[in-house]
Amino acid sequence: MPQWRFLPPQEKYVTHEPSLTLNTGEKLTEEEAQLKVNSSESLFLFLRNVRSAEYFRWVNLIQPFLKGMNVLQLEELYKLLKPVKPDNNVVSCIAGALSSHGEVDKANSLLEGLFENSDAKGWDLHWDGGTRLSIFRTLVEIDAKQWRPKALACLVDDYIGEYRYPSSLIWNLQEIVDILFEDKDVLPIWKEIKEHAYQLDAFEQGAENPPALLDETGEKRDASFLIEFAFDMFDVAIPELEVMARQAIIDLVEIEANWPEILKEVAHRIDKVGLTQVKVVSLLSSLAKDFKELVLQFKQEIFSLCTSEDFSVRMIALDLSNRLEIEGRLPPHQRSKLPLIYELDLPEISNKKEAIPFSAIRLGETLPDVDDPIELLRPLMIEAKLVADMSNVPFENLAYRVCEFMKTLIPENEWNKQAEEIYRNWLEGIGLKLTYHRLRPKVAKLALSHVACELLDAGRIPSQRVDLLRDIFKRSDELLLGLEPAIRPECIVVPKAKDRDISHNHKEWLADIEQGITQFVDRINTEKQIIGELTTWSWLDWDLPTEVRISTVCHPKWKIGVDIKSPYSLFPSMMHWSAIDYPEITTTDEPSLVIYGTGSYIDHGGIEWLALNPSVGFSLGWSMSEEGLFRWVDNKGDTMVESIYWKDGPVSRQPPKMDDICSNGWLVIASHSATEKIREVIGGATKVNAVIRSYGRGTYDPLTSAIQQRVNW
Repeated sequence: MPQWRFLPPQEKYVTHEPSLTLNTGEKLTEEEAQLKVNSSESLFLFLRNVRSAEYFRWVNLIQPFLKGMNVLQLEELYKLLKPVKPDNNVVSCIAGALSSHGEVDKANSLLEGLFENSDAKGWDLHWDGGTRLSIFRTLVEIDAKQWRPKALACLVDDYIGEYRYPSSLIWNLQEIVDILFEDKDVLPIWKEIKEHAYQLDAFEQGAENPPALLDETGEKRDASFLIEFAFDMFDVAIPELEVMARQAIIDLVEIEANWPEILKEVAHRIDKVGLTQVKVVSLLSSLAKDFKELVLQFKQEIFSLCTSEDFSVRMIALDLSNRLEIEGRLPPHQRSKLPLIYELDLPEISNKKEAIPFSAIRLGETLPDVDDPIELLRPLMIEAKLVADMSNVPFENLAYRVCEFMKTLIPENEWNKQAEEIYRNWLEGIGLKLTYHRLRPKVAKLALSHVACELLDAGRIPSQRVDLLRDIFKRSDELLLGLEPAIRPECIVVPKAKDRDISHNHKEWLADIEQGITQFVDRINTEKQIIGELTTWSWLDWDLPTEVRISTVCHPKWKIGVDIKSPYSLFPSMMHWSAIDYPEITTTDEPSLVIYGTGSYIDHGGIEWLALNPSVGFSLGWSMSEEGLFRWVDNKGDTMVESIYWKDGPVSRQPPKMDDICSNGWLVIASHSATEKIREVIGGATKVNAVIRSYGRGTYDPLTSAIQQRVNW
């Protein structure tokens, strides 16, 4: 069974696995040490033979024996541990045990020096094990009346000082409540947190306050409140939120009593220039089949948008008007004349490379302010050159025209560096660390769409190229927007919280990539065979360990000898394929049963997808079903092949969430009858399984490893 491995150089990271070294030189893990200790006496004997320790969790070793120790034994224990510098949790446990014997002064003397070994982040168990939490927990056990007020004062001082992570207060709320309050009823405490949460976060981040929630909900019906909130989230340029808000709006439309409020929200947005308009018209398009009467309330607006100066909006409106049987209109005659900038003899831009390469911009950093047309156009250089070529317009003239549109369509102060920083701060202020649409490229795409429309109306772009333009400027995919992801199938394996060693044993995890190959399965159940898979999971540790598993059934020579390090390098794929156009997409004659859509050029509903290669389905005489997802049926209506999209948390979330693993993926499954027919047609085939692992957040060049396996199918 041939395999190809691509392991990284052995460098960069140092493994910090908890361990200790005995005087004999023997090195023990935490589990091995625990096997050597089964009583207080064996614990003392063991400690006398310890030379050094690295990141060792002593509390797990000593805690089982503390209650059985007397004062002298506790003092001896502290003395033996002191050379290996025990952490605050260990010392706090010993101090607590001394206090239980009435030795309060001795306990306090141990705790006095611990504050120097902790910092403001020590309120978070996920940061350093809770170095401050452990100190105050013990002090409150010793004298609650004295130490509870001091603990509260310390927490406030730490929060308004250097430690400003409100989410950590929530993560560790139970532990903090136990320290600060005698009454453990969390409801009155939560009421206080709820009252001040926005103010705390706004103070912390220096951000604009998120939209205020009305307490006087009596002024509005509950549904009206939900509708307004859903549309507010619909406006936020975060794909995850946009899709969820859109689905909520469609659910609310099903109740006719909600229509007046929904019509008001749509009317407020349908004339806005930009992605908001695209999303609203796309929403109406999705509603047209089942709620035609509601959509026809905007008959005049749709009629007008058929001549929109935004090519993306015009194409959606023309399709919608055709389905609603609304007669469109031609662009005004003056649109046939181009502005003078297209005729100017501009100096050639000889260097079309970026002045500021992506590698010079740290991940998450806002884009710098520039006035260079190349910088303003990126990452749309390919599309811009294509429009220039098909319209026979010099690239330089087109680039400067795009820059003009960028500054006139949307005020520059709404998409420059400062605007993006304000937007990021606002998102962080409400605790949203998700992928979002960068402001400047979003405006650049809008401007290029206006340029394409301008050139089309002037007759500079041949009519036979309109379909290509439509693919390039498609900004929403209604099929993907309407997807309801399934629960992760049980056969798809992802790590669990107990596998935390991945977080610090990164080099070993990367090298052990063969383990990833063992996670592939052939069937989703006893009947359906998996002929294509795309599984991605990310552990929200600081360095974001990520694994991608991909597979397809193909010709034995397909991609042989190719370094498979991404879905692009295994599956047939075209940049502008759209799920809503499937199966009527071009260039699908490659010898692979499964094709891959990137979704990267779709702003609204753009997710990657897997489906049966349409050329295979058509060649077998199958047809697409109106039900299911990319479902193919035979002439009896029996399901032959279909796709499954599942999701278990957004993989675009940003760390740290130390116990969270987010994953999603696609499966293409075939019935037994389908696999037999496919084998009859294609003959011998190979199944290629590939795994790609990466580790290293905050860099464009993370540490990676990859492996592939080819087996007869």
